[in-house]
Amino acid sequence: RVRSFVLILNYVIAYSSFRFLVEFWRGDQIRGVQGGWISNSQIISLIMISASILIYLVIKYCNEKKEK
Repeated sequence: RVRSFVLILNYVIAYSSFRFLVEFWRGDQIRGVQGGWISNSQIISLIMISASILIYLVIKYCNEKKEK
């Protein structure tokens, strides 16, 4: 059960990272740009990456605590 959840987290991290990079190559301004260089989609991607890493670390900590 934990393995499948970690697999989902890995997918979210990979997808968000890819999406963040793709947004640099898209030239449209319709999406909205914050601070002149980062789009709203990139901000969402960074939030998703950060949240996924945080959840992964919490799962890892809980599993290590259970093993002791």
